[in-house]
Amino acid sequence: MNNKIFLLLGEKSAYHSSFSLARGLVDSGYDVYYLVFGMEGMLIQNNGFKYHLIHPKERKRNIKNTKAFTKYYHLHQYVVNRKIEKLIVKERPQLCIINCLNIDLCVQFLKHKIPMVNYVNELISNSTMAVPPIFSSIKPNQGSYGKVVNGLAWARVYAAWWRRKAKFKVYTYLLKRQYPFLDTYDLVKKYGGKLDFCEYGYRLRGYDY
Repeated sequence: MNNKIFLLLGEKSAYHSSFSLARGLVDSGYDVYYLVFGMEGMLIQNNGFKYHLIHPKERKRNIKNTKAFTKYYHLHQYVVNRKIEKLIVKERPQLCIINCLNIDLCVQFLKHKIPMVNYVNELISNSTMAVPPIFSSIKPNQGSYGKVVNGLAWARVYAAWWRRKAKFKVYTYLLKRQYPFLDTYDLVKKYGGKLDFCEYGYRLRGYDY
């Protein structure tokens, strides 16, 4: 039986908090591999775990505008996703534990129908009239008045996010004529993924850990 599990977390703080989970999986007989971008590999190895390098971290670039960032972002994600797909085809993991905010990196797991569990390492909540966003200064209130206040607070979060998203979408559309890949959000929907909205923008809908 294939007992490989991939962990794809992104943030270094998430690696530290995941080691007890990884040890528990190894002790239960699973073959655990972290998927990392660069220097995190040494951290993983020093804690006794195995890893696959999906793309080396590059030098920080001085990207000054949204157009340049969008081009760099899509090219980088294209390279990373090609590497992830090769690993999936070769290793055929039984499960992937992934940071729920890594929308761009879940596409290949959806495409190849690899089950995923969300690893939630941030303070996060889905948009709802019942509570205000985590990063707002609003005191939670019950009743109709509270719902109105909470709704207005979430509307501000939505507005700020959609302003950024709209500009990003424009440049993504222009890049589609030059590069043969679609917007990540389109690919997630194409392969059956579901998205929710939270304080950070979109997050992958699924089983949270």
